[in-house]
Parts: sequence; structure tokens; C-alpha cells
Amino acid sequence: MQLVKKYITDEHSGRILVDAALAEEEREKMNDLFNSIK
Repeated sequence: MQLVKKYITDEHSGRILVDAALAEEEREKMNDLFNSIK
């Protein structure tokens, strides 16, 4: 099993960059959550 570092901090700006696959997964979860509220 391979562990993937999902959060990367940009040292110049201090921003947190997120792995694209993780971002897509989270977006789907949020869509499901909002759809269940309607």
C-alpha cells in the first residue's frame, strides 16, 4: 500500500496545495451533503 502525501504547503506563499484526487473526492462529498439538505 502506497501512502500519498495529500497536503503540500507552498513555502513561498504559505498556501496549502491539495492533491487533485483528494479534492475531487471532497467535492463529491460536499455535493452529496448539499443535495441531501435541499
